[in-house]
Amino acid sequence: MATKKSITNFNALRPVIVEAHRAGNHKAINKDMVSGAGIDSEYFNAWCQDCNKLRLTVADYVLKKRAVKYGYQIGNVDVTADDVASAREAIFPKWKEILQVGEASKDTKELKVDVDDVEDLIGFVWDFMDSGKGTVETIVTEQMFRKKVEALLGCAIAKNAVLEDGDRDKLSAYRSAEKTIQKCIDTKAELEAEKKSLEELKKSLPETEKGFIKYLNAKISDIDKELKANAERKVNAEDTKRKGASDAKAILQRIRFAK
Repeated sequence: MATKKSITNFNALRPVIVEAHRAGNHKAINKDMVSGAGIDSEYFNAWCQDCNKLRLTVADYVLKKRAVKYGYQIGNVDVTADDVASAREAIFPKWKEILQVGEASKDTKELKVDVDDVEDLIGFVWDFMDSGKGTVETIVTEQMFRKKVEALLGCAIAKNAVLEDGDRDKLSAYRSAEKTIQKCIDTKAELEAEKKSLEELKKSLPETEKGFIKYLNAKISDIDKELKANAERKVNAEDTKRKGASDAKAILQRIRFAK
């Protein structure tokens, strides 16, 4: 009987990948996030190295593909179609190494290498920049690439469908309204505290300080105007949230958190 090949996934960083996913992947994972999860920093260092190896491998493919397309050499050597094909194939094993970090346990193999994922990685690795002599294509930084890889891996774990334009816009408007409401609540507290401080200062002043009292009254009046405008923003945001709540709830019910 053939011996079943054992699987060993180096998935120690998976809890942080999942937590970053649940938080919306607004930034790349950092040492503080890893330390806060009680995970040894050596796993984070290895993760960064593996992501950069993937970045350089994908970049190698993109550079060779562009060399053939635009007819230039790399290192004084002509690039062939076979070179491009070989460079593309090299991406798959590197992505496979990344996927094992997302496996649920050290001995499972649920996340599969997908051609579509490789196409995403190719898109992640390059951007445009102003060179001073016109726009050029450029390879993205390690951190920018890693942030997108972490987001893609989190989505692979959650197995979420892609949001189309309409759903994306509805959910974005709803989430924006939520943030605006909270910001208005915080702003109101800050403005009221400032107003109270100015009023107490005004009460402590003698009548002879007419010029300063006039200045304080003007400041208090400005705060009252800001409070009114802030209240109006909050009402408008609450109206947007209320109108979009049903659609947002339906969309959110289709989205699964990575676990």
